Amino acid sequence: RKSGWELNEPEEFPAYDNTPVWHEALKKCAALSTHWNAGKLYQLMIVITCYEDTRYPDNKGYLVTSSRANTESEYKQYFACLHLW
Repeated sequence: RKSGWELNEPEEFPAYDNTPVWHEALKKCAALSTHWNAGKLYQLMIVITCYEDTRYPDNKGYLVTSSRANTESEYKQYFACLHLW
């Protein structure tokens, strides 16, 4: 936030935080997102959801998706998988 990023629609898409609300949502495997704007230059969306891996049935995995767009309609998407053992 120091560098100009503002949370967009915080009531509907709150920022990820280390709170009981977010912990419960992740336990329920609810796909949640947070949206940010850097003025009129960039937009950022981050989504975290869990998934199952049949190779590790007792463990949860989390997919973190980051999407970025700028005012010239350039759109890029990045993925990261996080396994919790």
